[in-house]
Amino acid sequence: MEKMCIKVMQECTLKGAEMLFGVTTKKLQRIQILAVARGMDNRGEETPVKMGLDEKQVFARHKYFTVITNLKDCKVFDVADKRKIEAIAPWFETRSLNLVKTELVTMNMSAGYANIAKKNMPFAETCFNKFHVIQMLNHAVATTRKNEQKTMDAEQRRERFKSSFCFLYGKENLDKENREKFERASAVAQKTARAWAIKESLA
Repeated sequence: MEKMCIKVMQECTLKGAEMLFGVTTKKLQRIQILAVARGMDNRGEETPVKMGLDEKQVFARHKYFTVITNLKDCKVFDVADKRKIEAIAPWFETRSLNLVKTELVTMNMSAGYANIAKKNMPFAETCFNKFHVIQMLNHAVATTRKNEQKTMDAEQRRERFKSSFCFLYGKENLDKENREKFERASAVAQKTARAWAIKESLA
């Protein structure tokens, strides 16, 4: 019964699990707590050799956790109840002897995470998450588009406005109709097209 409750809670809210099983929220929360405790006992203290660091918003009002993932088996290793570096630093400092064995650490482009990795995982190769890299490149394309627009005359602006949404697509998602629009927009917004091409080459 507990196994079924855990599986259902992974797929829906506590309220939904309560309605499906006729089990009170208090009992479901106890099942959660016991399951987490068992998982922590089975996990052991040996830190992942290949580690992922990421922040997740879990509640309203910008409440964030730092999630430490074991990339080798794609499982959450631990969760720190903050994302500020001064709050999560103790987690790494208490495990400093194990962390020297870390070979790879992936993260977003936060300078704080990078400093944590440099200080506590000196032999680990650092890799930035692709999502965050592409997000930065998309921002660069948008900035280039806005700056180039300022240099266009009225006719060029009209032509670009008809097809500007095409620069939001990845190359593989441009169908025949949108590809033709994209080519017309590229002829007018050449700097934007070049920025887009650089982004696509790194995607």
